[in-house]
Formats: sequence, C-alpha cells, structure tokens
Amino acid sequence: MRPIALTAAVCLPLLAGCSTQITDDDIRTVGIGEVQSLADRSADEPGVLLLIDPRAPSAYAAGHIPGAQNISLVAIDPDRRDPALEDYDTIVVYGDDPGSAPARAMVKKMMAAGYERVRFFAGGLREWGKTDRIETGEE
Repeated sequence: MRPIALTAAVCLPLLAGCSTQITDDDIRTVGIGEVQSLADRSADEPGVLLLIDPRAPSAYAAGHIPGAQNISLVAIDPDRRDPALEDYDTIVVYGDDPGSAPARAMVKKMMAAGYERVRFFAGGLREWGKTDRIETGEE
C-alpha cells in the first residue's frame, strides 16, 4: 500500500468521529450599522435577517431588539439543522454586551452544527439601546 493511501486509510475513520471545534477566533462579528441595515431591509424583505436573543426569557421580556426571537441554547440540536433557521440569509446572535457568554455559546453551537451565515453582534443590547429603541415583553 502506498504511504498516502495508508495515511488516508488510518486517518479517515478517526476523522469521521471528530466534531468541529469552534473557538472565539472563528466567530464573525457584525457592527451596529450592519445590524440596523439588515433590520431595515428585513422589514420589506422577509428572510433577510433572523435576530436571536439567547438570554433567559425574563431578560428577553425586560428588553430586546425589535423582531428578535428568544431561542435558548438547548433548542439548537448540534446534529440536525432546523430548516426554518436555514431560510434566513443572515442570522445575528446578540446578548447584553461583548462579554455575553450565552450569545457567544449560541454562535459557536450554531457554527458547529453547520449554520454558515451566523454572526455575533458584540455590542448587543447595550449598544443597540444607545441608538435605537428596545422592545419589551414576550414574543
């Protein structure tokens, strides 16, 4: 057996069981200007943007970006993508601010599950509230 074929025969079974490790370095961020532009476009063009707020339902009810959906981290199945989420051109996840652990975890989990158009709005609710209105209440 040739060395390349032997390497492939040994490595391929090992790779099949490995999951993709996503780190903070892999996260693609968007700024407030881009999020606002996408939000404006989505008013006329459904499917342009899905805003995801992965914070606790009580935090979401206290204030969120208009149009955002409150989707918990456990709702994302790492082994099966949701066709309803696949319909969006861009998925933007946000939390309170750049240090938002739930938002970063959601982006990583979605990327690991194979969602390709997921972005992190690092400024989150804190930055949004400085320039635009915040909605309250449940979905």
